[in-house]
This record gives sequence, structure tokens and C-alpha cells, in this order.
Amino acid sequence: MPLPDEAGKVRYFGAIERDITVQRKQTERLLRLAHRDVLTGLPNRAALEEKFRSLSIRPSARGHSLVLLDLDEFKQVNDTYGHLAGDELLRMFATLLLSNLRRDDFVARLGGDEFVILLPDTLLEDAHQVAQKIVAGSFELEIKKNNPIQFGSSAGVTALLFGEGLNSAMARADKALYSAKSGGKGTVKIKLKSATHE
Repeated sequence: MPLPDEAGKVRYFGAIERDITVQRKQTERLLRLAHRDVLTGLPNRAALEEKFRSLSIRPSARGHSLVLLDLDEFKQVNDTYGHLAGDELLRMFATLLLSNLRRDDFVARLGGDEFVILLPDTLLEDAHQVAQKIVAGSFELEIKKNNPIQFGSSAGVTALLFGEGLNSAMARADKALYSAKSGGKGTVKIKLKSATHE
């Protein structure tokens, strides 16, 4: 605000300063929590939906692909060894997924043991290879000392159709994942519009 002298001429300006650093950090923290899975640190479904919208309206000669994965026998881990063991398994799987992705790929945890990968500008065949690599990368969790237990995953793969919604793409991938589970687990299936393929 201007501060005039006795003659009415403005010689100084005054200001009130307020430090909003703490408020801004709190706001940023809340935004992160709204878009992050607390257990694994991966983006959550809200973040996935935002990313999906941006991809579904972006044309690509190669197309975009989606991979839906879940852990084999995850419920048995929770039931037999407890939720702490299950939580550790989810964190290990999240790390495995991140180690197999490119910089522009996007992975999110939907909840439970279900994870989604969006692969921009990726042919369906290439997405299938990515999923196979992940599924082949089984890993061990040492629940009891010197007694590691091996775990694996299954996957369903589909291509994104231009302009479609997330639920539509997820439904196809889910059918492929169900087919993979029914076929003995530890496998990958592709779901096109009307057919399922190895």
C-alpha cells in the first residue's frame, strides 16, 4: 500500500507478508495422497483415469496398449501368513513392474493385488512381450527364515480403442486375465474385440 508523506507525496510503500510454505506443502501432500497408493507408492485409480483420458484421445500409428496383472495365490498368502506378508509381496511386485517399464509407460495399483500398465505408442504384440517378461519374472518372499516361497503373476492384454473409456478397455483385459488364470496361471492372454489369443 502507498504511504504518503505530510505533503501527500508517496515516498514509501508498505506490505504485509504471510509465509504460506507450510500451507503449500500440505496442499501438495494432499494432492499426492489423492493420486498415490499409500502401500506401494504407485499411482492409484484416480491417476490412472487421468492418464487414460489423455491417451485415449491421442492418435498413434502404433496404438496404445493396456496390461492388467494380478498375483497368483495372493489370497492364500494373506490367509496363511497374514496381511504384513501380503503387503510386502505387493511392494515387491510393484518394484518388479517398475523395473520392466520404459520412461513413458505408466503403472498403477487398482487395489488388492490388481495392477494396470498403460503402454503408449505400443503395438499389441509388443505389449504382449512386456507382459510375458513380467510374468516370467517370478520372485521370492522369505516369510520364514531360510524358507523362501516363490510367487508369480498372470496378465491380460488389450489394445486401446480410439476414444473409448477406461471401463471398456479394462473389461476386455479382465476377460483375458480370467482366461489366463483359468488356463493354469502364470500366463498371458490377449483380448481383442471378439477373440482371446495366447
